[in-house]
Amino acid sequence: MSKFLRVLDGNYSIKVQDAGEIKLDTGLQVGTVRITGNLVVEGDNTTVQSENMVVKDNIIVINEGEGGTGVTLGTAGIRIDRGTLVDAQILWDEALLYNNPDSASVNSGSFTLRMQNGNLSGLRTHNIHSGGAIYLQPGGSGAITAYKTAYETFVVNDNDLPNKKYVDDEIATAIATLAPTFIETDNTEVRVYDTASGDPVSKATIEIDGVLKNTFLNNQVDFLQQQINLSEVRIDQSTISAPGTGGDLVLQATGAQSVRIDDTLFIKAAVSDPAYDTMGVKVYTGAQGAGKTGIFYVNSSNIRDEMISKNRALLFSLIF
Repeated sequence: MSKFLRVLDGNYSIKVQDAGEIKLDTGLQVGTVRITGNLVVEGDNTTVQSENMVVKDNIIVINEGEGGTGVTLGTAGIRIDRGTLVDAQILWDEALLYNNPDSASVNSGSFTLRMQNGNLSGLRTHNIHSGGAIYLQPGGSGAITAYKTAYETFVVNDNDLPNKKYVDDEIATAIATLAPTFIETDNTEVRVYDTASGDPVSKATIEIDGVLKNTFLNNQVDFLQQQINLSEVRIDQSTISAPGTGGDLVLQATGAQSVRIDDTLFIKAAVSDPAYDTMGVKVYTGAQGAGKTGIFYVNSSNIRDEMISKNRALLFSLIF
């Protein structure tokens, strides 16, 4: 049999002594207390001891009635009782700053997973999707670490983020097995060819500004520049000189060998007679004299004379 208490006019209050207790007893963990209207709890603490709590509302408001700019107390969130271990918390922290990649500005307030003692806790999930750019922003001297025990096989898919060890190993392996055939900047390059790699000739070439300048073959080197400087010796087209030595250009054979000329030797007329040298004889050309050759010499004793021609030598032999 049900019983009803109905108040047709005004409000209905049940009052006990200060700090007293009002108990709606439906039996030990049985029965139901149903409130058909709104429930307002004005006390400082609300304790729910049920083992299963179902909330139909899709948004739970925490820190209701806040009148300040942000959370006045600094943080607001949910605390999870862990028994004898430190409680875990999901908090909104007004003091945390973050860089917003969309607005390129620094904003205040962030969610944080923090234990009751202040230590940060971990987060395990399959996917973080921002809908835009993501900044990974470690603080202080911290680093972003992609950790996996078997780092050698860490990168499998195109979008995987490798850790430093994996990148170091990949670079070391690439360099160890690298066999570059050329060095190039714009249209200047050094390139090598080898018959073992299928090239018709083994050689190395140098192109400068797109023009071939040097070719190095097994038994030949081609210098196609107009001028070549070898230390103090200069080769300028068909001229060999020693402009930087301040001394003679020396052609020297080894041991008992000789300097050999296999073609016509042309000696240009000297501007002035050369000075003698105590080390040997100098041969030069000048205006033809009685010897009819125009070929002169000056020996180490400073004796200077013209070499005589064959016909003039026969004539002089008859006269003298």
